[in-house]
Amino acid sequence: MFLDILSQDSIIVVNKKIAQTLGLKTAVYTAELVELYKKAYNDGAIDNEHFMAKPDAEFIKADTTLMPDDQAVALANLVSVGIIDAEDERVRLRPDILVAFITGADTDKLNTLLDSVAADKETKKASKQEYMKEALKKGIKESDPKFTEMIKAWLDAAYTVRPISKAQLQLFIKKIKDYTNDPYARVRIAEIAVAKNYVDATWAIDIYSKEQSKNTFANRLPAKPMTATKLGSEQRIAINTSEVGKAF
Repeated sequence: MFLDILSQDSIIVVNKKIAQTLGLKTAVYTAELVELYKKAYNDGAIDNEHFMAKPDAEFIKADTTLMPDDQAVALANLVSVGIIDAEDERVRLRPDILVAFITGADTDKLNTLLDSVAADKETKKASKQEYMKEALKKGIKESDPKFTEMIKAWLDAAYTVRPISKAQLQLFIKKIKDYTNDPYARVRIAEIAVAKNYVDATWAIDIYSKEQSKNTFANRLPAKPMTATKLGSEQRIAINTSEVGKAF
């Protein structure tokens, strides 16, 4: 009976190296995650990419007393050193990196693995963003082809600042279309946004409005007064002839 009380199901065994490096709460979270990953593997709940569903925060709280905020920090710590891959609502344990991290037997190998993980994450992130951007471009259904092309160019420019969601794209287009019905004006506003790397159409609209105000002011300037010119001999003769005719 005493051994049952002291069984693994009742005690959380944490790794000292993880506790010393990443903190006790992260060590507790790691121990719980490893057990859940083993169970998921044995139950066939691991997908083809070796991911399992992200553990329920309330379940881990009940099992370890770790609050959801503590769990989020712990998961971020494990992701930062490559022990865990997190993608949407899935997580994947990297046993090779975990063992290397714990044992410290091969520091060079660990560093190489961490560099490889970081590079792989950046590549996946860039590929995912590129895919999302192209999907957004395909979803643009504007009747004006010039406006459509300029919106696509804006997406390319905006993505150098930050990823753009479908809602942000729709809002960008809506602001321009609400501002003006003029096809040229719409293209020009989008062009300004591209040139300035503006994510918000409001800024581009503001610059366009100022451009229009300057043009309007220039058109309202008074015309230059006509300067007197000397009449040619033929013009003088014509004028004299008409004056003679009036005399009679």
